[in-house]
Amino acid sequence: MSNNVIKLIKKTQIFQDLLDKEVDKILEGCSVIQVEKDQKVLSKGDVQRELMVTLEGNVYLTRKDGTNITLGPGSFFGELILLSDDIVATDIYAQSDCVFVLVIPFDHIHSLYSKDLRIYGVIMANLAKMLAGRLKRAA
Repeated sequence: MSNNVIKLIKKTQIFQDLLDKEVDKILEGCSVIQVEKDQKVLSKGDVQRELMVTLEGNVYLTRKDGTNITLGPGSFFGELILLSDDIVATDIYAQSDCVFVLVIPFDHIHSLYSKDLRIYGVIMANLAKMLAGRLKRAA
């Protein structure tokens, strides 16, 4: 993948503090999908086995309270699969005319536990910080 993708990935909260070569290891097991405007990226209730990062364009989801949230380049979703929840909580749609999404398989991320513990540790520590922040804001 290009250096621009590596830079974008490193700016996402879950991949902060990783080195370029470590991001390369993550990208080795990934694919990119293209989604057209108003097409579903994920459907509520589906089993999800991937972490996704928006590379280009915007996607949106609707929270339980009816609030729409737009996620732009560098935003990620599906992070709860890294802990245990594999059911999609809400529909996610492409908002832009053409959206490119990086798809990182769950199994690839968890294989890092035995292949490169530092990468796995950084991802899980960042996930813990992110979830703690969400809990504080919700209180």
